[in-house]
Amino acid sequence: MFISVIIPYYKKLDYLDLVLQGFTKQSYSSFEIIIAEDNNEERTKQFIDTVQQKGKLKISLIQQEDNGFQKNKIVNQAILQSKGSFLIFIDGDCIPHKDFVRQYSLLAQEGTLLYGRRVMLSKSRTQKLLSQQSIQSLSFISILCSTSKRIEDGLYLPYQWTIKKKQKGMLGSNWGAFKKDIEQVNGFDEDYTTAGVGEDVDIEWRLLRAGNTVLFAKHHLVQYHLDHPLNYDSSSTAIGYALLKKKQEEGLIYCKNGLIKCNR
Repeated sequence: MFISVIIPYYKKLDYLDLVLQGFTKQSYSSFEIIIAEDNNEERTKQFIDTVQQKGKLKISLIQQEDNGFQKNKIVNQAILQSKGSFLIFIDGDCIPHKDFVRQYSLLAQEGTLLYGRRVMLSKSRTQKLLSQQSIQSLSFISILCSTSKRIEDGLYLPYQWTIKKKQKGMLGSNWGAFKKDIEQVNGFDEDYTTAGVGEDVDIEWRLLRAGNTVLFAKHHLVQYHLDHPLNYDSSSTAIGYALLKKKQEEGLIYCKNGLIKCNR
């Protein structure tokens, strides 16, 4: 199965570098990476060109003008461009475990929303990785010896008993589904223009309302989140939740402003 990994990105190239290093170490090779930049910086193009020249990753970059928070718009463009039958969505600050893509390929099921969790690396641990410009020192033991949070989510336990068929609340930085299932709800709703809700909570409820089931596999799908200040506040999420409530009341699981622009 060919997989497309979609990485929304905004400005932190040093973080993205570490994330892509994680993908060069994957035990599964049948995948592409699409960097979806909610911006159009020239240095991003130069960086991706350099990465591509090393020949270790199938990687492409799509960009758009920086006109405020339009993450959903650029992610939809990445979905339209993707070649994989299964799509994985992560953030540009989350380093994948070496078996990350492999586990998605093993657990993928049509009509199923698959997601995991992430270790929240401490500020000092993050700074060390950034200063080294390498993830070589990143391991479960090194995390245990730090002040990182949610360390238990770094345990890699690829056994069936760790999978739970119940909802824990999806994280937009670690989830995946078959492309055709995402197309059935028309992708991400571009009406959301503030962070914190529209890029995960909204598409989650629509996928579930459309009849998709859930597999929660946090010890299979391991990530390490690089520390940084929160890039949105309670006012942003309040706007998002208000819009979410309105849309849920309308009951439209096929959003009007998604992959396909419907009459509005």
